[in-house]
Amino acid sequence: MAGPLNRLSDRIGRFVPLVTGLALIGSALLILAIAGGFGGVVLGMALFGFGFGLLFPSATALVSEATTRRERGAGFGIFYALYSLGVVIGSVISGLLNDWPGSLTGAPFPAGAAIAIVAAPTIFLVSRRTIPAAEMQPSI
Repeated sequence: MAGPLNRLSDRIGRFVPLVTGLALIGSALLILAIAGGFGGVVLGMALFGFGFGLLFPSATALVSEATTRRERGAGFGIFYALYSLGVVIGSVISGLLNDWPGSLTGAPFPAGAAIAIVAAPTIFLVSRRTIPAAEMQPSI
């Protein structure tokens, strides 16, 4: 996230990298669900990291834009609190899904992929309705 990708959302808008990152994370989770060997796992994790590298800077930029300078600390506090809550709840649910049928399964990966793949176009469609096109594409 410290590389050149973190400035991509400054050039092309916040929602395209956000949605692309989410779609890449969903694809990575699908790869991890079906990966049979070391190469598949490495590909899935690399794709996941690249997707996260697109998603997270765009999400934090959206928080910054949605708050005034005075509200920014509280805005980021809420953002990180919800992010941390998602990490905790997601790992608990993944563990339950993993043991659900009674033996170890790969169920958390397709479940997470389904959530990400459904969320990506939903966020994109909602962003198109709520934000005028002129504001989505900043002038360079």
